[in-house]
Amino acid sequence: MIALYIIGGIILFIAILLHCPVRAKISFIDKKFDISVKYLFFTIYPMKEKKPKKKKIKQKKKKKSEEKKEVVSEETKEETRSSENGEETEEKPSSEPPPIPDKKKKKDKKPKLTKEEKEERKKELLEKIELVKMILASASKGLKKLLSAIRLYDIAIDIDVANEDAYEAAIGYGRMNMIVYNAISFLRTFFTVSIDHININCVYNSDKSKYDAAVNIHAIPSTILCAAIIIGTKFLVLYQKKKRADKKALKQAEKELKNQAA
Repeated sequence: MIALYIIGGIILFIAILLHCPVRAKISFIDKKFDISVKYLFFTIYPMKEKKPKKKKIKQKKKKKSEEKKEVVSEETKEETRSSENGEETEEKPSSEPPPIPDKKKKKDKKPKLTKEEKEERKKELLEKIELVKMILASASKGLKKLLSAIRLYDIAIDIDVANEDAYEAAIGYGRMNMIVYNAISFLRTFFTVSIDHININCVYNSDKSKYDAAVNIHAIPSTILCAAIIIGTKFLVLYQKKKRADKKALKQAEKELKNQAA
């Protein structure tokens, strides 16, 4: 009984964790892009940079200072020896000839593909296209589940459309309103959206346009996991069906060849 209670407690704890939402904040303010992701009380992104230990830095500085002292002492010793012997250090001209610059290598031409290689590449492309089709077919229900798990809230938009020409500024203002509100209506077809504020202003006799925006994203891990399982299982079913169909087609082709040979 105690083992069952422990297993039940672990399952309940995992279920609670999966139902706790992941929160992300994305903002573009004063031409600076910022993103932060949090789960419960922990910040997943950006990670805090670990401060280097002071002791290690001090040891490195000491080593560098000792090395410098050793180099200086060696140089002074060499200078004293040369002054005692009366030798003058002169730079000898290098007897070796200067390196000849390499000629630009011609780019190797790609060899022409044979008919068999072209056919193989076509087959590979067709197989990849079929895989993509299968993924899209299997992701129809799963995507709906996945999108229902994501919520966009507190959307804040502050835009100043500026132009020295009043006519151009008015056209830009109208175009910006059309883009912003159409984008929000498009997002509402997929996600649950809540807006904090949208301020779009038309500024005349100025070139300084401003584009500031921020959004909070709320996602539940349990529904995302369910969506991934649905997509995966449907993809496997479709893949197995395709394999069976291919095997049947091969058997039929082999039978036809045998009949023709007979």
